[in-house]
Amino acid sequence: MKNVMFVKYNNLRKPEFQISTTIYEEQGERIVEKSPCCKEALSHIQGMGKNCELLKRAHKHVTAAEPELVGEMVRYEFIPGKTLEEELQNQFDDVDMLIYQISCSLDRIYEYQPDVLTGFYMTPEYESIFGRTECFVGETATCVADVDLVFDNIMRRKTQWILLDYEWVLEFPVPVSFLRFRTAVYFYDRHNLYFSKWYSRIAYLEKVGIPADKIDIFDRMEQSFQEYVRGEGLKYYSLKKYEKKIIPFRNYDTLSQELEQRDASIAFLNEVAASKDEYIESLEQLVDKYHKNPLYRMYNGIRKTFLRS
Repeated sequence: MKNVMFVKYNNLRKPEFQISTTIYEEQGERIVEKSPCCKEALSHIQGMGKNCELLKRAHKHVTAAEPELVGEMVRYEFIPGKTLEEELQNQFDDVDMLIYQISCSLDRIYEYQPDVLTGFYMTPEYESIFGRTECFVGETATCVADVDLVFDNIMRRKTQWILLDYEWVLEFPVPVSFLRFRTAVYFYDRHNLYFSKWYSRIAYLEKVGIPADKIDIFDRMEQSFQEYVRGEGLKYYSLKKYEKKIIPFRNYDTLSQELEQRDASIAFLNEVAASKDEYIESLEQLVDKYHKNPLYRMYNGIRKTFLRS
């Protein structure tokens, strides 16, 4: 019997890209299963096997989780461990080290085998997804482009970096600089509350090697890609409706220390408040005792008589 642990429906897309992802446990083994939400998305699912093979021969340091096509579904072995995004979050205490690690990760991810690299040139397929960007002609491009190669899709197992999800593999030249931009900017946007304390979006992207004069073009390419996936005008997706604040994760030890310090501060303030209450009560008792003293009553009577005269 299946013990379902996680289900996600990607139905805010064009019908041909609408799929579901399920993680379940069966006979002590965890399985990741992707299936089409409608018949139009069947070819999207069936393309996973080809995508896997393309990526394994394209990247020097990144491989892909092996898929198993079962009927209209594709299954993967569940890979335990931390994603690259989770490992980078452990550097939130040191922003300079974090920037360095992001830059190193981008370099490692986007080191390709020579036979998939070319000088960029426009193709009809490229233009239909990203629009016309002739400014990149001649720049380094890859003919096997995973457009969604974000840190959260990469699991590190010892020295291996394994892609967990590879729906969006394109077989025509795409500028490597755009792919690097997309990986970097998604991490920034997911943790913008953290990064905004240190860097603006543009400053951060420059720090990790993204050319500032191309950022506006990359943003337009991203918008075009989203319309390709979700429909013109994002008809299948309303971003503002689903926006949520992202609270940056701190590493557990640091968070525990902060909580202990907070609890100690609260305990101290409670002691101060209790001492204050005792002090006020003792003052009130002293004032009451003073008011009842015969000498005070006599003095108060003389004072009132003097004031009236």
